[in-house]
Amino acid sequence: MVHRLAKPDSETPPMTLAIGDGANDVGMIQEAQIGVGISGHEGLQAVNNSDFAIGQFRFMRRLLLVHGRWNYRRSAKVFLYSFFKNVVLVRCICCRFCCTVATSTVCDYCLRLLFATTVCDYC
Repeated sequence: MVHRLAKPDSETPPMTLAIGDGANDVGMIQEAQIGVGISGHEGLQAVNNSDFAIGQFRFMRRLLLVHGRWNYRRSAKVFLYSFFKNVVLVRCICCRFCCTVATSTVCDYCLRLLFATTVCDYC
């Protein structure tokens, strides 16, 4: 119910995390973007329907802080890679059009080599 209220027609819908430990939490876990099930006294229904399963609630700190930070850093690296790849590509295209006719083949070869060594080697 809360997840449906948090999913309005905004441009960037909020990310929801549901944590549950029993059969009564299964609907909530399935509705959220990220579901965490805790195995415990109430059975394994929440664990079977979740994205992540942990044994005790105290393991949530590591799940959120460590793995969340790793995911943030990986996303930042992909963003920076994409940004600088496009900067180099646009620079190559602009230099291609600015080169004179006599040196266009040399300039084209050098720019292709620059693009290949700076961007494509890090794929």
